[in-house]
Amino acid sequence: MQVRALTALRRAGATVLCAALAALLSLVFQHQDLEFRSKLPLVFLVVILLIARKAGEAAAILGTIAAAAVFATLLFQPLGSLGVATKPARASLAWLLLGGLVCAHLLSNPPDKARQHDSDFSHGPPDTD
Repeated sequence: MQVRALTALRRAGATVLCAALAALLSLVFQHQDLEFRSKLPLVFLVVILLIARKAGEAAAILGTIAAAAVFATLLFQPLGSLGVATKPARASLAWLLLGGLVCAHLLSNPPDKARQHDSDFSHGPPDTD
C-alpha cells in the first residue's frame, strides 16, 4: 500500500514539475518571435526524456500532456486558451505530444523484472514453468 502511494506521489510530482517548467519557460519566452517560440516545445522533449528515465512511463506521459496544455495556454496565441492560432505552433505541439509519448514508452525503465521477461526483445532463457 505504501509503495503504491509513493508511486502515485512520484507520478504526480513529475507531472507537476513538467507543467511548472513549461509554465516558467512560457512566461520567460512569451514575447519572443513565433519562430523561436515554436521550437521551445521540441527542446522541452529533453525534460520529458529525463522524466521518462527517472520517474517512469506514466509520469512522462502525464507530463507530456500537461506541458502541451501549458504551452498551448501560455505560449501561443490566443493566450489563455487551449486553441492555437498558427500552424507552426500547432505542428510544434503535435510533435511534442508524439515525441513525448514515444520517449515515454521507449525510454522508461521497466517497473520490475516480470515486465522485462515479457518483452519481445528479451534474450534470456525461456521460463520452464
